[in-house]
Amino acid sequence: MYEALLTWAHETHQPTVECAALNRLARLAETDQLDVEAQASLLERALSIARASGDHVGLGETEWNLSRLSLYRLDLEAGRAHGERALALAHTHGQPEHVARNRNWLSIIELLAGRYADAEAHAEAARTAYAELGDRVMEADSLVQMAAARTRSGHPQAGIAAARAAHALSQEIDNWAGQADAAKELALALLESGNYEEALRVARAGSR
Repeated sequence: MYEALLTWAHETHQPTVECAALNRLARLAETDQLDVEAQASLLERALSIARASGDHVGLGETEWNLSRLSLYRLDLEAGRAHGERALALAHTHGQPEHVARNRNWLSIIELLAGRYADAEAHAEAARTAYAELGDRVMEADSLVQMAAARTRSGHPQAGIAAARAAHALSQEIDNWAGQADAAKELALALLESGNYEEALRVARAGSR
């Protein structure tokens, strides 16, 4: 479907649609085909089209996908740069969902880079944004990132609080994946704070 859309957009000279189709194909290359080279080629085309046509929304989407690609290539510096450009574009063009998405993604990048204060700041901003949008799944996910950043920066009690909030929210919405993610971070924070018995109970419950 996306290939047909891409062909039609190219033939009818609609660069905005062409850029959107290329980004969708890039996501399929990432998630379904696990083809990094195809993903890179598609995104390079999308970036060129978005820049040439002045498609700022398409440019933001492409920058976000390039950030994801950079992370798969283990290039955290490039991932951060693309993510920050995507975030700036989302702010400039009034896209609150994209602002939240990019904040959440940047928190992951900063966690992997060991920049825990930045990771917590992005995760907290993402949690607030998702709460305002009513996206409780991603609100809980952002709380998990907050917990991870706090625990790894030497503040396990604060990590416990965020992880418990994430777990409770995931239980409310019956999100099993969210409960497992929250349990992992809660168990680690409890372990770091010396609560070994509860850490074991949480870890066992989260693995079921």
